[in-house]
Amino acid sequence: MNNPIKIIAITLSLFCCISASGSAVIRGYYPSLKDGDMVILTADPYGDPNFTGYAKTFEAKVSNHNFLFNLPDVSVPTRFRLRFKDGEDKLTFTNKYLTKSLNSYYYENGDDVMITENAKDLSFSGKGSEKYSLIQQLKVKENPAANHINLNFFQTPRTFVISQDSNILLEFKYLNINRSMVSHDLFYILEAGLIGRWYGTTDGLKMMNESDRKHILDSLSFLKTNFPISYANLKTLNALPIVAYGDSYTNGIFCRYMYDSCYVKNLPFLTSIYYTYVKENFEGLLRERLVTNLFFDRRTESEDNSGILTDALSWVTDSNFRSILSDLKSHRMVGGDAFDFNLIDDKGNWHKMAEFKGKVVFIDFWFTGCGNCIQVAPYLEKLEEQFKDKPVVFLSINVDTKGDLWKKSIASKKYTTRYAINLFSGERGLNSQISKYYNVTGGPTLILIDKKGNLMMSPTDPRLDDGNNITSMITQEVNRP
Repeated sequence: MNNPIKIIAITLSLFCCISASGSAVIRGYYPSLKDGDMVILTADPYGDPNFTGYAKTFEAKVSNHNFLFNLPDVSVPTRFRLRFKDGEDKLTFTNKYLTKSLNSYYYENGDDVMITENAKDLSFSGKGSEKYSLIQQLKVKENPAANHINLNFFQTPRTFVISQDSNILLEFKYLNINRSMVSHDLFYILEAGLIGRWYGTTDGLKMMNESDRKHILDSLSFLKTNFPISYANLKTLNALPIVAYGDSYTNGIFCRYMYDSCYVKNLPFLTSIYYTYVKENFEGLLRERLVTNLFFDRRTESEDNSGILTDALSWVTDSNFRSILSDLKSHRMVGGDAFDFNLIDDKGNWHKMAEFKGKVVFIDFWFTGCGNCIQVAPYLEKLEEQFKDKPVVFLSINVDTKGDLWKKSIASKKYTTRYAINLFSGERGLNSQISKYYNVTGGPTLILIDKKGNLMMSPTDPRLDDGNNITSMITQEVNRP
């Protein structure tokens, strides 16, 4: 019988002979993987951000249960995740693979880490592996199952929040005791992330109606949303540019604002008010990340934020954040130019945006498997019936990556309508030119364009008001001289 320890040792020695061309190396030995499988590594310096455009994806083919990534130079600790693709070119999400995958780990320049699959978990070795082991232990402390607790915010909100807060403080203590295992920058990203999770324990409130939310709030009257000052100096933390690269902290700040300023006071969220709050209470790169998150998240709301976005561009200095905000102003705000596409329809005819000048254009982006896209279709057909004799065009643009799948979904009559022109964005899907131009990240994404070819305010999802907002906006534009 072969000695498994000997096999792993030989594998490691062979990999040590490979010259690494990247600034970080991540290797893996997974006995459960077979030749021909692919390992997919997706990395983003901003964590798992609200906005898109900065994630990079790398693939490595498995050979003799091993894989190797040579990763490019990075300026900050960069978060990544590993996924697996089997030999049939399908992403694999079986329990076997989920327990062996990595999510929310970080790599830095100079890393040379070996990930080894064991019977029940993963182990790490090599240069920079200490931080992997630390993050692994933080995840054990975070997972309620590790503490034999199975809690639900909606069923037992008070117990859930107390338990989550307790777990977070345990993680916080563990991180500080072992801070020598991580770099200075990564320590503050992780620390800020824990505080962000503390702020976000009540995030489930956003999915509730006013009545249910009030009931939950009554049970949370004890809650103090401020993180215990004895654990962290938030003023010092907020001044560090590095914390702007963590999504948990920036999202947590928003959650805390929603709880303190909206839910508890029973007030609606107003983009302009939150914008002023961020502008007056934060500074530096963190402030710029917060407003970038804000405008990207609100891009689909039926509100005109072009004025405050213009104000943000007068003081935001980071080139990446300025680029995101500038694109939003040009491609999603009122008055921006519509994208001049050239797309094929399901009958083989090509269409350009220019051919619809002088008409109001309504665009619905959808993809196969999108439940919300199926739900919205009957509402759109009702609107199309209403405006079928008016200078209004409805475009149904699919963002699948395979044309055959698109046509099959049209034939199902679940996603499309009788009066819309069915267009295909091309096999790049969400990475197609039109998808990236309009910052389409899912479906349904609804766009409304006036008779001059300029963007109108984002329409309200017709499921929310039976299409009244869209009807009003189209009618006003049709009647405009």
